[in-house]
Amino acid sequence: MIDHEHALSIQLDNLSEIQTQIQSIEKRAVQLGKTISNTFKLAEGVSSKVRQLHGVQERVQLAIDAVEASIGMKSCVEGVEQAIKIGDYEKAVEYVSRVLHINSDKSEDEQERRNTLFKKSEKKIKEIVSSKMKEALRDENETQIKRFSKLFSPLCMNEDGLSLYVDFLSDKCRKELESLDEVERLTYIRKQQQQYVSFIDIITQILDIIVSYIEDCEDFVTSNFGGEKCTIYLINSLQHVCDKMVKKVLDVYEKKRELNDILTAVSKKPNTLPIKKDLNTNDPRVLDLILEEIAEISSNIEVYKQFIAGKCINIKTDGKNEMYTLTKEPIIYRRIQELMSFYIPIDMSFMKQSFFKAIQLESDEDEDESSKYSSIINDVFFILQKSLSRAMDSQNVSVVCAIVNHINGILATDYFEFVKKDVSLISLIQSNNKDDFVKILKSLNNIQISSEYILKLKKEFERSYEIKFFKNKKAEPNSPDRMKLKSGASDLVQTSIFFSDELRRYTQKMVSAKEYCLSLEQDISFLLDSELKHPANSIAFYNLSESQFAARELNNIFTTKFIANMEKVLNVYKKYLTKFNFEELVELAIIILCDYLERQIFAKRFSSFGGLQLDKDVREFMDYFSSKTDRSVRDKFSRLTQIAYLLKMSEVDDILEIWESAQHWKLSVGEIKNVLSLRLDFKQEQIHNLSI
Repeated sequence: MIDHEHALSIQLDNLSEIQTQIQSIEKRAVQLGKTISNTFKLAEGVSSKVRQLHGVQERVQLAIDAVEASIGMKSCVEGVEQAIKIGDYEKAVEYVSRVLHINSDKSEDEQERRNTLFKKSEKKIKEIVSSKMKEALRDENETQIKRFSKLFSPLCMNEDGLSLYVDFLSDKCRKELESLDEVERLTYIRKQQQQYVSFIDIITQILDIIVSYIEDCEDFVTSNFGGEKCTIYLINSLQHVCDKMVKKVLDVYEKKRELNDILTAVSKKPNTLPIKKDLNTNDPRVLDLILEEIAEISSNIEVYKQFIAGKCINIKTDGKNEMYTLTKEPIIYRRIQELMSFYIPIDMSFMKQSFFKAIQLESDEDEDESSKYSSIINDVFFILQKSLSRAMDSQNVSVVCAIVNHINGILATDYFEFVKKDVSLISLIQSNNKDDFVKILKSLNNIQISSEYILKLKKEFERSYEIKFFKNKKAEPNSPDRMKLKSGASDLVQTSIFFSDELRRYTQKMVSAKEYCLSLEQDISFLLDSELKHPANSIAFYNLSESQFAARELNNIFTTKFIANMEKVLNVYKKYLTKFNFEELVELAIIILCDYLERQIFAKRFSSFGGLQLDKDVREFMDYFSSKTDRSVRDKFSRLTQIAYLLKMSEVDDILEIWESAQHWKLSVGEIKNVLSLRLDFKQEQIHNLSI
């Protein structure tokens, strides 16, 4: 403690000095607080005076604004009166518009006061503009009409101006359309009288004129009456004119072409074309042209419909004002649907009658023996293709689907009955009648070619409808229209499959016909039986010694004779069958041969050399039939080749080496053991104990 006494003394002295400094700082802080308080009071006083000055300034500014507005209002009133006196209505409207639109954020009382001051001038110029517009309309002065049309929007009279101007356009358009040739005089068909104007020409002109008015006037209407929504009002008004004119033309057309009479006739007797003297509608060519007329009229209206839809698709409206709502079902669209209700039954009757006429023409002609199928097939599919193409030209998906359905109906009923009519001779032939034989083969060819043509028709249909309906559109892959058309194409495929199935059924019936002298099944069994069932061969046919095997290798009468005779049989068919049908026949011949050989094999006994001989025989048959067709025959011979392989093995256990290989066995385990049991030198016990 004594040691630290000096240090403690020094620290006490320091604390005394710090205390003195703190007291001094405290005095200065008190003085600073008083100074700040005084400054705050002064600032508060200044701020209060500034706020008072701001209020005074605002009142002064309001007074100035009121004075300026009064001066401006007076100036505008004087400007309006002066402009009216000199006929400068654009300037007068400009003055009024300036007052109507300036200071729109003012209070309602202020606006009311100003409107009251300006009311007379505003009313006066509006009356003058309306009067001048009506005067220009009476005089049909288009220059003045456009001049005063531009003045309605600045006066906040958009709808009044739009209505007057569009009414003028509609009236002008109506007069222009009425100047066209009188449709009552049109009784001929355009393609018969190219030098005159036809119904199609009239309708085309009407639609072109309507479209030109929309295109030419759209910009003026939208820029002067309130934006793009005005386009809808323009279209609706012109559409009313269009509806009236097109309906008039179509009513006359329906009467002149006597469509009701034609429809009544085809409804009573669908397979007979109606007879009319004035238009020669008993001539299918005339009906064909009438159908083309209707399709082209439909196409023109559909193109027009798409044009209107394209104009309005991106226009946004609130939907509350009917003035700017597009008419949903104009008369022209409903009227063309009514016209197309004639088209479908008439075209259906026309197709069927054309088909019957083609049959009659073929029966009157001498049969072309050089042709493997009937010429009527080309005629019928030309008619069907033309009807389908014409339906697509109409641009009406519902009509196209109806025609496709009818085409399928004709193909699966009347047409199929015709092409397969001679197949019934299969069960009637009792003798070697070449004419009937050729008719049967030709009938099979007709079915096969028809199936092929149906697929061609389907492919052309798919290609055409993509171009006609979807080429320039962003249609969804599964849109309703596309799905309807795809369904029609799918139906054509099913019809083609039906023809193919029937072709195979009738071909199988022909080759296996018991009463038919040229039955392929009987031919093959006869050729095989002549050797395999010969009394000298019978069971021992494949029980060969080495010397017998060597002798047959030099001269295999069995396969040589069969192939030579089979060649003659197949050549008879090849002469009259199409390539496809001949290959079908060869395929059936292979199946018959393999089935018959397999049955005969299980009735024989084999030596090891007999197994080798069977393998050689099967390979020769396979090579021969491979040369007769472009199709693969290996699969058809697979059971025989496997049987031959088993019968040529040296030992029973050789089967174990290949059993687990990748080879796909056509034989079951039981069948394999049965085959092995045919070998005379294989022990039955060893075969029975095989672990496979």
